[in-house]
Amino acid sequence: MSDFKVNQSIQSSLSASTALGRLAIGLAAGTLAGGYSRITQAGTCAASTGAAGTYLCSGPAGVTTDVTESVGPIVGDVTITSAPDFGLDSTQSGGRGIEAYVYLLDENQKIEVTTSNIRASDHAISIQTIGTASPMFSLPNDIQIDTADGALKSLDGTGIRAAVKRDYVTITTADVIGYSGIEAIDEDADGYKASLRIDTIAGTVTGTGGSGIIGQSGDIKISTADVAGSSDGINASSPATFGTIEIDTTAGTVTGVTGTGISAFHSDINYYGGPDGTYIDVITADVVGAEFGIRTGAGVYSGTQIDTTAGAITATNGIGIDVGGGGGDALIKTGDVTGRTRGLNIVNYNQGSEVIDTTAGTVIGETRSGIALDGGFSGTFDITTADVVGGSNGIRLYGYSGERNLSRLDTTAGAVIGNNGDGIVVDNRVSGEIAITVSDVSGSEAGIRLKGDAPYYHTSRASIDVLGHVSGGVGIDTSTSTGTAEINSSGRIEGRGGPALNLGDGVERVTIFDEYKGLRGDRQQGIFGSALFGGGDDMLAFVDIAGGGNILYGGVFDGIFDGGADIDTVTFSVGIDDLKFQTGGGSFIDLLFQDEDNQRARLSFLDFEVFAFADNPEVTYTLGELRTLVAPVPLPASLLLFGSALVALTLTSRRQRQTKT
Repeated sequence: MSDFKVNQSIQSSLSASTALGRLAIGLAAGTLAGGYSRITQAGTCAASTGAAGTYLCSGPAGVTTDVTESVGPIVGDVTITSAPDFGLDSTQSGGRGIEAYVYLLDENQKIEVTTSNIRASDHAISIQTIGTASPMFSLPNDIQIDTADGALKSLDGTGIRAAVKRDYVTITTADVIGYSGIEAIDEDADGYKASLRIDTIAGTVTGTGGSGIIGQSGDIKISTADVAGSSDGINASSPATFGTIEIDTTAGTVTGVTGTGISAFHSDINYYGGPDGTYIDVITADVVGAEFGIRTGAGVYSGTQIDTTAGAITATNGIGIDVGGGGGDALIKTGDVTGRTRGLNIVNYNQGSEVIDTTAGTVIGETRSGIALDGGFSGTFDITTADVVGGSNGIRLYGYSGERNLSRLDTTAGAVIGNNGDGIVVDNRVSGEIAITVSDVSGSEAGIRLKGDAPYYHTSRASIDVLGHVSGGVGIDTSTSTGTAEINSSGRIEGRGGPALNLGDGVERVTIFDEYKGLRGDRQQGIFGSALFGGGDDMLAFVDIAGGGNILYGGVFDGIFDGGADIDTVTFSVGIDDLKFQTGGGSFIDLLFQDEDNQRARLSFLDFEVFAFADNPEVTYTLGELRTLVAPVPLPASLLLFGSALVALTLTSRRQRQTKT
């Protein structure tokens, strides 16, 4: 207790002026007389004569006379209140405002401090408990600090500082300014009895050189209006085995100038072994940070809930929202999120399920992915987004869906853009199932890519529903995945410089439906670029829905359909009577369709072995039978040359693909 400061009147009464002497006199005064007597002066706290541990602070601030007002060391309950005229300014004397030291020698002791209007050089209010009166399963001590009637300011210390031992702590404030605004640390919080409640909705909290609010306890609940910290805005951590963290900042804006806007973590003891029931719950309005806007880390079985739909989250140098966990479930709902690197980043190393909804805003990762999920083991995710923009990939999902689990990605509420990568990439190193439904998706490399490490690690089953426009250097690429892929398109799939479809060696089923009214502008429906099916017994179908148009005549198919190896089947949405001409040779065939209204469609196929038609789909035709049924009528030389060019381009694409794999 060498830093224990007392006021001038008490200091003059201690003849030895030693820490031991101050301790002895303080204990004697607190125990026998209920405190100490003093000469009343401006901005002072005096002990009540008839109530042990009770102090009244009164008198206006006197900047030239005020010094630190100290209570204790004392045993027992402590109550410090202030009169309406009270003020204290110890900035010239260089000390703290009000400080109290309390010995915890009994269970369920109570400390109450109700005051405000304090300016200090060091901590404006400092409460420290000494000893550990509360064993893990005993009743905790109750500490209440209320400064809601006025402002606190510390020049070089903390606005409010509470250093306690396994206690219940409640802090309610108006405006607080300090090097750190509020710091409440339970130094023995491994037991589930410790708790911390901080409510600053009545004012603003500012940390001029450190964090706005620092809280460490078993259970933590923080409610704020505006909070700003030179490092972090709010930093909350729970080392307790059963710890929970709840943060609500919807009444204001949280800013971490050089650090994190809001940080909420379970410590290592919980990270590696916390039980069910522990959780982190963060709900916010606007949050701004440098390295992170919001950053959380939950335990192995701990759940995480984050809701930022009431505001925007920004990280000027790093990740907008970063969610870490050992495997508990996560529910994330966001509005606008912008990160200098990634927008939304979620890491889970166990079997947790993730539900993510960003439809209330736009997610942007300026230099890396807009949304990124990383997982080491099995788990499921359910992601729904509006606009997502990534400096590299728009959305990146790595190794996530677990076997026999179905994960889902739905981006139909907006557009997904990967400026220097893929629009959507699923890099799956654990076999599993995924369903993807999209509207507009674009990437500089692939619009949508499924990656795998065949034959052992891949997405065993994937479905991709295209309701709008998917485009990229390659439209959809599943070439390294050997699982089953079902692609259903009622929109436009486009390869800019590469194939529209570059599919893998598993079983692919591609279904192209009639015109979808959701395409933007004057974009046409269809497949723009070649469709490479790879190996496997693949199926291609053109399907008209009742009440819609005719996909064969209404769509555009300007590339070749290459079935690749094995037996490949195509089913048309028109009857065989619409097939008027065919030409080609070997495994290549060019088909020209025309209906009774003189609508025409031309499609080219390579290495497709089986053909069927809508009027009798159970009857199939081989390539040779089709040539026998439809007489080869010479097409214009330009079309023949075009067909030859398509075949040459497709064969070149095959060779390039084989070289890469």
